[in-house]
Amino acid sequence: MDIIVTLKQVPDPEAPKESFRIDDTAMKILNPANVDPVINGFDENAIEAALQMREAVGGKVVAISMGEEGATRALKQALAMGVDEGVLLHDAAFANADATSTAYVLAEAIKKIGTYQLILCGRQASDWDQAQVPAGIAEFLGLPSVTAVQKVEPQGDMIRVQRLLEDGYEVLDVRPPCLVTVSNEANKPRYPTLKGIMAAGKRKSQCGIRQNLVSIRRTLAMLVHAPRSPNSTSRASKANVSLLKVRPPRRWGKNWLYVYGN
Repeated sequence: MDIIVTLKQVPDPEAPKESFRIDDTAMKILNPANVDPVINGFDENAIEAALQMREAVGGKVVAISMGEEGATRALKQALAMGVDEGVLLHDAAFANADATSTAYVLAEAIKKIGTYQLILCGRQASDWDQAQVPAGIAEFLGLPSVTAVQKVEPQGDMIRVQRLLEDGYEVLDVRPPCLVTVSNEANKPRYPTLKGIMAAGKRKSQCGIRQNLVSIRRTLAMLVHAPRSPNSTSRASKANVSLLKVRPPRRWGKNWLYVYGN
């Protein structure tokens, strides 16, 4: 199974808040000077899920990230963890892109990567917490998507996932190709091995998919206002709920205590 994982490099959430600065002119937060950025935590869970699926059924895992040249650090870590290839989308036109523009650039890059059965993303980024980019990628690619998943595995010719709910989870079977966002409940990401770190240090990430942001926004405007075909099939029909499991609430005083267990 060929899997694509999207990554975002973010400021280290463990950095002291005093180390952050604000650029009043550019109106943005500056990364701490002496603290290296890291892979978004949920994206590490997505990497681990992809590697576990590759170990189970074979295939290839490709990591893709959009950002400055410094984002190669995140891709190097992904390669050290065991990802097969890393792709960096870097261009000055991508600076300060919003969630929609970012989703569009990533979707166009994924088209050029070629064959895949599954796209895995972290459920949200730790810097903005918007959780909008994965849904945007799925929309631009015309794929079914499932968000906030705690388990993903192949099930015959389908992908079976456990989607988190407020009071439990539901099990869905989704026909590939599809996009799934992975939550931190899914796994504990592995540490890169020394051998993996040394091998990753010798590799170069692929660079490509350079586009002018103006043309991207023009294309976005066309997509937003394009009328949908009345005969188009709803993407929701590609996923069906096979099991709904809710954790039973237990009365405790004036509050509800939810029992987290099977």
